[in-house]
Amino acid sequence: MHDVDVAVLGAGPVGLIAALQVVRCGRTAIIVTRRLPRADDPPRTDAVPAGLVALLLELGIDPRRIGVDRLYDVRVATWESAAPTASPAAKTAHVERPALELALLDRLTGAHRVPIVLAPFRPPADGRAAGDGWRARILIDATGRAAVTAPHRQRPARPWVGRTYWT
Repeated sequence: MHDVDVAVLGAGPVGLIAALQVVRCGRTAIIVTRRLPRADDPPRTDAVPAGLVALLLELGIDPRRIGVDRLYDVRVATWESAAPTASPAAKTAHVERPALELALLDRLTGAHRVPIVLAPFRPPADGRAAGDGWRARILIDATGRAAVTAPHRQRPARPWVGRTYWT
């Protein structure tokens, strides 16, 4: 049984950064996710605020490892096709995914030895943060649009898709 301070649901960039910040603050953490990012996941590019690059450096991530070569005044992203789209933006960096998740995962499992539970999470009726083989005082739901801990989910008929990184 893993008794930890914080359980993080989700192994995307937000969940992995949250777990890294938890352990950097001297707390214990566990990541609970349905699946881990893999090198053969479909490649894509995200434009992120320049401040995120500074945070990643602080967390021990070499920006070149995730495709960052410089800062841009134009946001370029590829999603559904190989052709990128460009739009004016504040200073941004272009990061490659899944390289970002893999770099964060390496920091968590290497230097910090954060345990990972590969299992879907269902919130218990009593509201406690616990699952098979783990128990936590705090639960961070970083599962994104499909958040599993919300008692009620309200979604538009046609959801907007976007990525936001808060640093």
